[in-house]
Amino acid sequence: MPCRLYRKNTRQSFPGCDQVRAAFAARWNSDGKTDGRSKKEARETRTVRKERRERFRLQERSLLCFQTSAIVLGKICEEGPHWLRRKTVHTEIEHLLGHLDEAYKRAAWHGPNLRGSLRGLTAHEAAWRPKPGRHNIWEIVAHTAYWKYAVRRRLLGEKRGSFSLLGSNWFRRPVDGGEKAWRADVAMLDTEHRRLRVAVSALHPEDLDRPSRRSRTLLRRLIAGIALHDVYHAGQIQLIKKLLRTRSPR
Repeated sequence: MPCRLYRKNTRQSFPGCDQVRAAFAARWNSDGKTDGRSKKEARETRTVRKERRERFRLQERSLLCFQTSAIVLGKICEEGPHWLRRKTVHTEIEHLLGHLDEAYKRAAWHGPNLRGSLRGLTAHEAAWRPKPGRHNIWEIVAHTAYWKYAVRRRLLGEKRGSFSLLGSNWFRRPVDGGEKAWRADVAMLDTEHRRLRVAVSALHPEDLDRPSRRSRTLLRRLIAGIALHDVYHAGQIQLIKKLLRTRSPR
């Protein structure tokens, strides 16, 4: 009933209703055609359009994959296999890097490491000697920094002479007993550790089985050795700190 009323009212009140009915009849004529096409043709057209869109999407994805492959191949051609090796670090090299970090700064099961043993020390405490002629903590810091440099130099095959301080192995400290000089030497130790890590990360797995420059020591033993070196001197620093705190007042 409402539908018939709507149609009746529309015919009476809608202006140009005859034209609307004529246009509607032209689209949906007695042959069952829409815009001059049959319903079957219209469905086929929609199917063709859908297939065309799918092909376009596949072409876009193929083009993106091609562009990505071209970028990767360009990198390989430009920088060689070193670019690929930088993206993935070998498991054994990761293991050695873990040893270096645990011995130096990262939390370890064995207790304080080298950098942890220096935490909170003042320049005055670092310069204290257990006995005349014995090394103090400050000198141990410079010593360990030097050997990190020396191992890095052997890994990279570099020549001597680029260390921050003049001399080698042991350095008499302090020259200037201020806090600024103490913090500068600790920062030097941090810098040498970072540089050593970079050098180890750049190694190839096959490099670990070759001897270092002018030595018979294999690189893997050299890297493990510098980690043990840090742990040894961390224990030494802990003993000096204990002596420092328990010494009799003068």
